[in-house]
Amino acid sequence: MRKSLLLLTFILSLLFTPPALASTHFKDVDNVNHAYAIPSINFMVDKGILSGYDDGTFKPDRYVDKSEFTLMIYKLFDKLRRSSNPCLDSNSKFEYADVPAGHWARKPILDIYGLDATGVVELRGDLPPYFHPDTQITRWDALHMLGYVLKGTGIGYDDTMALEIVMNLKLKDIKIKRVEPNTIISYNSADKTIYYDDTREHFGFDCGFSDDYDTIRYIAYMVGAKIMSTWNGKLEVNDKITRAQAVVLLHRLYNEVKSVGYLSPISSK
Repeated sequence: MRKSLLLLTFILSLLFTPPALASTHFKDVDNVNHAYAIPSINFMVDKGILSGYDDGTFKPDRYVDKSEFTLMIYKLFDKLRRSSNPCLDSNSKFEYADVPAGHWARKPILDIYGLDATGVVELRGDLPPYFHPDTQITRWDALHMLGYVLKGTGIGYDDTMALEIVMNLKLKDIKIKRVEPNTIISYNSADKTIYYDDTREHFGFDCGFSDDYDTIRYIAYMVGAKIMSTWNGKLEVNDKITRAQAVVLLHRLYNEVKSVGYLSPISSK
């Protein structure tokens, strides 16, 4: 009788005990603080996109700069190159003022991001554009950098639907303002205001935007597809991105593009 009870207890434990969370080989990634990121960390390591440091750590809580995030995108979406992508600006006759020939991420930056990279590239009239490669990125930056990947696939909503979706989100940390056609707009990078008009004939100067409808489309899709989440009605646009958070966003984007059948043109992974 005792043996039967022990056997029954063992069987029940197999049926109802939840499986242990898969772990990584990194000593500073644990199943409590980084549980949300462990599948994505493993995915990125398995795909050869990221590796740990020599001391056996992953540094999941270290903030990511623009160059590092670009390299992750470059390696994960290894077929996304603007020179051969009909959806992206293929112009190669420009240089970023702050990405010199010796910069370690120069090739990924130039291969991925063109002058049409809304919210990624800072345009200064007739002066050379700026990329700010060493700046730690925020969720606002990540939105645009990942949105540009979507732009390269052609996935997304048309302008009218995207605007309706974003307006209905009623995000507390992003302003949306309608302006008259041909309005000259001076942008303040600290003020997350999206300007639009019914004809799309407004212009900006000394700004980081080439088309505010890009931003509108990015928000609509990234939030709608649950690649980026909101919290208490906010997109938390000013929060910086850690390595753990970066790989989660990239993994979600990868899975989304794969699920709608657009992965093979931009990635062999």
